[in-house]
Amino acid sequence: MSSELKIQYLGQSGFHLTMNGIGMLIDPSNKKSGDVDGALLYCTHNHSDHIGGVTTYLERNENALFVANVQVLEKFPEFEDRSFAAVAGETYTHDIWNLEFIEGKHGLFRGILNLGVIVRVGEHSFGHCGDTVTFQGFYDKKLDALAVPISGAVTASPKKALEELKKFQVRLPKIIPMHWLFRNPETFREKFMSRSETVSCSVMRAGDTLTL
Repeated sequence: MSSELKIQYLGQSGFHLTMNGIGMLIDPSNKKSGDVDGALLYCTHNHSDHIGGVTTYLERNENALFVANVQVLEKFPEFEDRSFAAVAGETYTHDIWNLEFIEGKHGLFRGILNLGVIVRVGEHSFGHCGDTVTFQGFYDKKLDALAVPISGAVTASPKKALEELKKFQVRLPKIIPMHWLFRNPETFREKFMSRSETVSCSVMRAGDTLTL
């Protein structure tokens, strides 16, 4: 029997994943988000609402590894000896976590490198798009759950996200809207579910946990 993967939503684009008592953190927006335990930290890009909890997390977890693209790592030279540079299209394994890095086009701001990630652990997989206006690198990936941004401008809008999800070449995973800012995730969920009877869309509030 496989172990359960627990996915806790921390708000904005932050998620804390745990399996068998081992954790990893993705895109902590603030100090509170970084105040969790784990062996690995991943950040999709260098904007403050995705790296706000980096220092808190790495100081709390002295043996944790920091994985991110070079633009992110340049902001934290003090953790250079605990860092690994993520490159689009490559994979990396640390402890129980296997990561695949997916480049996405960040909206509005030019020159921002956004690397989404697919996390595979045990028999489970979780995708996180970061801030991107398309989900292109995920179209053909078999996943259990996928977190997609819906705020618009810097990311896909709700309408654009729904259009993007139509392009998937494999059965859609469970969808988790994130980074919604002033958008209504419940409205997005209703529109998504109105056209899909077999795939669920879970609106998570900060502190909620989804178990795979």
